[in-house]
Amino acid sequence: MREITAERRVGFVNVYAFSVSFQNAALMTIVVPEALLRLDYANHTTTLARLAAISSLIAMIVPPAAGIWSDRWRIRGIGRKAFLLAGGGLNVAGLLGMSVSPSLEVYTPFLLLAMVGGGVAIAGYQALWSESVPPETRGSAAGVRGAAVLLGNVAGLVFSGMMGERAVLAMAAVLAAGLLLTALQVHEDAERRAPGAAGADQEQGVVVDLSRPPLGRSRDFIRVFWAQGFVSFGMMLLMTFVFYFFTDVLQVQNAARQTSYVAVLALGGAAFASLYIGRVSDRTVRRNLVAAASVPMAGAAVGFALLGEETWKEPVWLAILALFFGIGYGAYTSTGWALAIDKLPNPNNTARDLGFWEMATTLPTVLAPAVGGWVLSQYAHNLPLGYRILFILTGGAILAGGIAALRVGRPVRLPLGVLALRLIVALGLVAVLSCTCRLRVFGRIPGQKKSELIISNHLHDIDGMFIPPCLALRNPLRHPLCFVASKRLFEPGFLVTRAPGLLRLVNRLNLGGLFYMLGARPIENMPLSRPLISYAYDTLRLHGNLPAEEVFTEEALRRVGAPAGSKLKDLWSPRVLQAAQQSASLLDLREPYRSEFRARQRSVIRAQLEALEKEIRAGASLFMTPEGRLSDTGYVKRFRMALPRLQALAQARSLIGISYDPYARRRLSVYVRFAPWREEFDAFTQIRAVRPITVSQPLCDYLLEEKPERFTAEEAEHAVNVRLRQLPPGAFPVPELSGRRGLRRAVRRALREMVRQGVLARDGDAFRPGTVRTCRKFRNVPDMLLHLRNTYRDTLAALDELRRAEEEASPGAAECGSHLKS
Repeated sequence: MREITAERRVGFVNVYAFSVSFQNAALMTIVVPEALLRLDYANHTTTLARLAAISSLIAMIVPPAAGIWSDRWRIRGIGRKAFLLAGGGLNVAGLLGMSVSPSLEVYTPFLLLAMVGGGVAIAGYQALWSESVPPETRGSAAGVRGAAVLLGNVAGLVFSGMMGERAVLAMAAVLAAGLLLTALQVHEDAERRAPGAAGADQEQGVVVDLSRPPLGRSRDFIRVFWAQGFVSFGMMLLMTFVFYFFTDVLQVQNAARQTSYVAVLALGGAAFASLYIGRVSDRTVRRNLVAAASVPMAGAAVGFALLGEETWKEPVWLAILALFFGIGYGAYTSTGWALAIDKLPNPNNTARDLGFWEMATTLPTVLAPAVGGWVLSQYAHNLPLGYRILFILTGGAILAGGIAALRVGRPVRLPLGVLALRLIVALGLVAVLSCTCRLRVFGRIPGQKKSELIISNHLHDIDGMFIPPCLALRNPLRHPLCFVASKRLFEPGFLVTRAPGLLRLVNRLNLGGLFYMLGARPIENMPLSRPLISYAYDTLRLHGNLPAEEVFTEEALRRVGAPAGSKLKDLWSPRVLQAAQQSASLLDLREPYRSEFRARQRSVIRAQLEALEKEIRAGASLFMTPEGRLSDTGYVKRFRMALPRLQALAQARSLIGISYDPYARRRLSVYVRFAPWREEFDAFTQIRAVRPITVSQPLCDYLLEEKPERFTAEEAEHAVNVRLRQLPPGAFPVPELSGRRGLRRAVRRALREMVRQGVLARDGDAFRPGTVRTCRKFRNVPDMLLHLRNTYRDTLAALDELRRAEEEASPGAAECGSHLKS
């Protein structure tokens, strides 16, 4: 029963599309031109161009304005159908007035009234359509809509071809019937909502709103706008003057009937193409179908321009080109509309944004008649040549629309200013880290190949501060580089956790837009628990500045020291913010917010993963740490589920093994190793195996394994040397451990640094264990010695796993891991 209800809804929501198309197909191409032959024969071409431009200007301005009001009234509980009925009523009244107008002075106001009413109605209708059709069947529903539009065009052209300007009465009747059927049969949710609030049906849009700055969200919608604008420009060039082409050039006696004949052939076949391609678009990349649809349309227009004058009069060639054009037009009508709905920037502004998208349809109709009229006026002495140029312009504009559609979902080339900013930030970070840390890089840094996935283990914040700049500086002009970052970076107050001394300066500062510009892409890496201030931020964005006790439990607010009567924004005050950065769970939220966050969690992560997949499909290089969290034990944590999805889309892959040694020198030593990614072996095992082995790793293994109460430097050096000689093939000890003298210097430096930090204590010429096991450079690690020992043993275990895997895969082959030496 539900499936029948859904199908009926799709059918009825598209009835009005049929009615509007019945009117629009022939109103400005047959009905008005024929009426002008009666009302103003001497200036019919100029008058038509003027009326078409004015009508298009009204149709361009009214839908966005009406859409803005529709979105505002929607919040107050006034639905989309109110605009549909009001505008439709004005439209019908205007058509009835046109049917009885005795002069041009009376005819023109009624025509403009019909246009104003149609603009108001379309603003409500388009938003109603997008909110009534589920995303998973949007392509199929758009195919039905496209077929309804095309059949409406065919029916309108047939009636107009037979009845001429008297068809305006049929238009009024069909429009009124479609208006009532859609308004009565399609139900909408008129629930009142607070500004910024979102229901379950809008979760994905809210996720995008909270994750990306407005520029990033609207980029694809702007590209869809340009695609629609170019195609509409070409279509209007053709439709406005095709009637006069048959009259003035081919000298056809019944130009209205000939125009209808060609249009019916094109639109009749296009209806079937729309239904089929609409279904296909639900299972494939929609932008490719939109771009492909422009090819037969442009080819038919240009091909017609290249035909000889005698061939123009042959019905066979007209039929072939009309059918060829119709195939492309049918595919574009369905997929282009679905693509526009897919790329809406904000679900709370649906009517407004679709009104602007409608402007992409109407703005070219203001320009096209003027451009076409100018071209024909320049070639008034040679009209066949003028129409050839007109048809070539039509094909070129439609092809440009297809090229614009191909760019949807693809990253744009960085503006010079953004590129310069990225390079300056990258150079600055590398310079600062070089002064504060001892950086060593091994292997060949990836050159940012198209759709390349680069992963590393995650031990310290320096991972994200050093690896992306290295990749960006390696080849800044190649494919765009993105890197996955915690969603906390996109929330105000995040810097307090990294720079507590700047609390009063950065407590409300949100650098999410800057991070996004630099290539960061958000991911929710704390799905089970996150800072309480993070829950407050999402609630603030979704529901406004509510009282804190309405959102959080009394215990949670007491824990962070929030004063009585505090609102959400008060949690960012300096005296509360640091405590509010403590981890909280959903149990600290009151209902209904607890259930809302629980229900949203999966949709949030799904939308963020889809955004990352979109970046890779578009050719961007992506760096990520698949663990998602810092390792506090030294072992590589379990990879998150995002990696297999992104790995399947990547065309190239690279590994980065990172090791830190806080005892090798006074400055923190950072060892970064770039290595190839072998597809036949598990990425989790490989990334553990490629980590460099530092001096402190075997040294800590000796200290924790043998637990000497007192030892000399020579004994420690011997223990480290024994462990290094036992390393399996493929292990990568850092270069300073090579040679007897190098090993001796490295071990003695490490012992001195351990004494300085309190890990060891001097006992004459020997050493004994100290009282300190933590390291201030790794605040999340409770035992630094155990952390380094675990890293060492985890690396050896991974190398052994790789050796066994290669022996099983190819018995008799060389020992596993030799590839890692490259």
